[in-house]
Amino acid sequence: MRKIVFKEIYKSFGDKTVFENFSLDLDANKNTSILGASGQGKTTLLNMLAGIEKADSGLIDRGDIKLSYVFQDPVLLPWATVHENLEYVARDKVDHAKIIEVLSKLSIEKEINSYPCQLSGGMRQRVALARAIMVNADVILMDEPFQNLDVKSKERSIQLYRELMENSGIHFIFVSHNIEEALRVADDLLILRGRNNRETLFYSDKEDFDRIRETIQEVID
Repeated sequence: MRKIVFKEIYKSFGDKTVFENFSLDLDANKNTSILGASGQGKTTLLNMLAGIEKADSGLIDRGDIKLSYVFQDPVLLPWATVHENLEYVARDKVDHAKIIEVLSKLSIEKEINSYPCQLSGGMRQRVALARAIMVNADVILMDEPFQNLDVKSKERSIQLYRELMENSGIHFIFVSHNIEEALRVADDLLILRGRNNRETLFYSDKEDFDRIRETIQEVID
């Protein structure tokens, strides 16, 4: 098993301790959803994994696993076309055929010469995902990727993510507030709870997901 290891993590912001003595192993060959109440530390955990935030103490061992990040806001270059946004992350290894391939997988190849302002929210999110795929990541980190999408775009995006997971070998660790989204996409569920996240729960058996649905709802409400 390729693992991402959190060992005895301590993280605080001012006088607020978010994680204390937090240890966890995540399987990088599975898709993990991070759930929890607002302010519980979901995005902080994702940001520490990405290296955006630093733990005050403890160890995060990513091994040789390559990560990329899809934010809530797609954060595309507004002056650049879709093709140019993907070229930017490829830098000196630009492969036009690869760009076309990735955009085709996400059903947005027709938008290759469009600018972000010309795209719907769902399309911009798919361009952000395409950009993350272009760096050949093993695991893509996502912070509530479906939050700002309408129902139709959300459904299409979830289906695309499921197809990517099944066919490409890419895996995801993503933050969600929505149980149904998490249950549809995830193999493992990480539920942050308790003071300093000392009562965190972890589930890796999909057969248990329906049984624990009420428990999850109580935690994130």
